[in-house]
Amino acid sequence: MDSGMFYGIQQGAIAALQAPDSWFEELNKVYEKRRQLIYELATLLGSEFDTNSSGLFVWAKLKDSTLDAEAFIDKILYEYELFITPGTIFGSQGEGYIRFSLCVEESQIRKAIERITTR
Repeated sequence: MDSGMFYGIQQGAIAALQAPDSWFEELNKVYEKRRQLIYELATLLGSEFDTNSSGLFVWAKLKDSTLDAEAFIDKILYEYELFITPGTIFGSQGEGYIRFSLCVEESQIRKAIERITTR
């Protein structure tokens, strides 16, 4: 008996590697559009971020260093009904940071921006 990655995952990886370049290009466009919207949202929340970073998350630093990340997230949750991940759940080095996921649908990001700009 062997221990390894689940066979279904292996088959999915094989299929993905055989996909045409156009599939990856279109997927990258989706994530880039979401990233730009997240930058807009993060800016509205008064945070700073590195536009040269990559990956499926945007880490943003709270401009006001006196703010506790979790208290800031609570404020956003109650004021705008939005939940954003506080960096502190990833360890003490996450204090002063918030993390946005690019796995959220574009419509949800737009809704979050609308809540902030209309309240």
